[in-house]
Amino acid sequence: LRSRARFETPNPFLLFRSSCPLEMRVICVANTLAVAAAAAGNPIAKVLTMLEGMRGKVVQEGEAEQQSYEEFAGWCRTEAKNMQREVEDAKGSVTVLEATLQKAQASIQDLTADIDRLSKATAEAQGELKDAEEVRKKEAADYEAVDRELKEAIDTLSRAIVVLQRRGSVSSFSQLAASPAVGEILEGLRAVVAGSVVETQSKTRLEALLQGDSDPASGEKSAAVLATLNELLEKAEAQKADADRAELVGAHQHALMKQSLANAVATTEKEREHAKQERRKSEEIVADTEGELATEREELADDQKSLADAHAECQERAHQWDVAMQSRDHEVHTLEQAINILQQQTNGAQKKAYSLVQVHSGDDAPVAVGEVVKALVEVGKHYQDQQIAMLAMRVRSAGGTHGAFDKIKGLISGMISKLKAEAADEAKAKDFCNAETAKAKAKQADHSSILGDISAHLDSHRAKVARLKREVTTLTQELKDIAGEQTEATKVRSEEKVEFEKVAQDYKDGITAVHEAIRVLKAYFGEALIQASSNQHGSNPVISLLEVAEADFARLLTEATDIEQAAQLEFEEMTRDNQLATAVKRKDIEGKRREIAEVQNRVSEERDDRDQEQAEASAVDQYISQLRSKCVAKGDPYEERQRRRAQEMDGLRNALAVLEGEAMALMQVRRYLRRA
Repeated sequence: LRSRARFETPNPFLLFRSSCPLEMRVICVANTLAVAAAAAGNPIAKVLTMLEGMRGKVVQEGEAEQQSYEEFAGWCRTEAKNMQREVEDAKGSVTVLEATLQKAQASIQDLTADIDRLSKATAEAQGELKDAEEVRKKEAADYEAVDRELKEAIDTLSRAIVVLQRRGSVSSFSQLAASPAVGEILEGLRAVVAGSVVETQSKTRLEALLQGDSDPASGEKSAAVLATLNELLEKAEAQKADADRAELVGAHQHALMKQSLANAVATTEKEREHAKQERRKSEEIVADTEGELATEREELADDQKSLADAHAECQERAHQWDVAMQSRDHEVHTLEQAINILQQQTNGAQKKAYSLVQVHSGDDAPVAVGEVVKALVEVGKHYQDQQIAMLAMRVRSAGGTHGAFDKIKGLISGMISKLKAEAADEAKAKDFCNAETAKAKAKQADHSSILGDISAHLDSHRAKVARLKREVTTLTQELKDIAGEQTEATKVRSEEKVEFEKVAQDYKDGITAVHEAIRVLKAYFGEALIQASSNQHGSNPVISLLEVAEADFARLLTEATDIEQAAQLEFEEMTRDNQLATAVKRKDIEGKRREIAEVQNRVSEERDDRDQEQAEASAVDQYISQLRSKCVAKGDPYEERQRRRAQEMDGLRNALAVLEGEAMALMQVRRYLRRA
């Protein structure tokens, strides 16, 4: 009995019954079956278990790395789009700044040319003004000399006439030479003769009177002498009036020309100063734009480098991921190949070395089968698995037949294979669900990010369009205001010009009328006017008053002309300013409208992009819903099902090991009995 006890293998199911409480029987079944498997000593089964564990670990690590890579790939796509958008924005900014710089530089060149032209025009006008001043000075000096000489001649002739009238009849001045009272007058008359203001014929006659060379036979008397002196006096006065009038006209024309040149210089200087200010503004724009352009180009280069670096990093990670996937797939394939080789090509050897032995010792085999059936029933009840319960019934049915152990082994092995196939299918489905869900969620995040960016750009573009439209409206109203002001100013200028022309014509007519009245009076009443004015030393009050009126008319005409020219220059300056402001504002309106059209085109394009992204996002959301309905278990979670299935397969494998242990123990007992 001691020898038999030495070879007898203890029944694990008896140990299970005696040592495990009811609530721990599932774990105890696994433990006792593992003990039996170890007693059976099947290293192939152990290796298969180890290889399956290694394969599961590799697959699990691959799933985790797959999810991590999907997240990184999503980041790459989003970051690439954002960086590309930043690069495009930077390129657009560089283009705008370059256009602004070119425009400002061209403006500087044009303004420099205008400044040079205006400087030359100012110099020419100032030269003309200087020359005119010199001419005017010479004319004024000549007039003063002539006027002084004429005044002296008129005074001398007037006094000579008075002396002759008082002394009575004389035939020549030689008869008066002995009188010291008239010596001074005679000297004055000789000065008149020596001067240049008396014409040659009159000068000859006066010389004859002074020298007493009159023909005695002519019967020339004092009346003739007085007539000669009166004629000379009238001619001298006429010459003085003509000289006065010429001086007045010359001074007036010089004043007009001086005012015109001064206004031209002032206008040119104002335009030149305005051009200088505009050039300074353009130079400031050039300086600022060059700085901004340099900064923007640096940022563009940085953005392009960041985009290239991110692209290179993503490409490198993608390559590394491909290499890792190939390595992992090769590792999984190698493990599966080793498992298939061990399962398919070592079956015969396992049967011979470790398989069940057909035992026909009536009582022992049924005892072992009964224990297996009972254990299977309890496992089936614990996990509520109908397959295990059906397997227990089939094992019970096969227990009393010929070749029971092979049949039972086949049933249990088939169930293990079926559970393994189900586990593999569910694992593949889980892998598919995880991978597809990760991809879909990454795409969903990408679409959400892109839609957010597009919405932000659309809001920015809409705000920009609204702002530009407000500015266009303001500029348009300003153009209307300028046009209204110009129209009103043109109307006022026309009215002022008509009024000036009327006033100027009145003054001109007055000057002409006064001049004509003086001529008529002198022509008709010359002798009487002279006699009436003899007590005024040659000054005729009527003529003097008319000359005062003529001078007043001329002065008022000059003032009115100056006012008209100043008003015309002011109107022309305002017109040029309005034309310049109108051109600038129209150009601004044109540029803003062009910018509005460009922004609206971008809005239209981004709306199309948004619609496309929304359609793709909706498709992704629908696909995620489909995955959720397909992949989310209605019952126990995937991990619980896999754990339970693994424990069920472990229990089935342990059952096989127990049966093999029972068979080996029976064989050893028989051999012992035969030797005994």
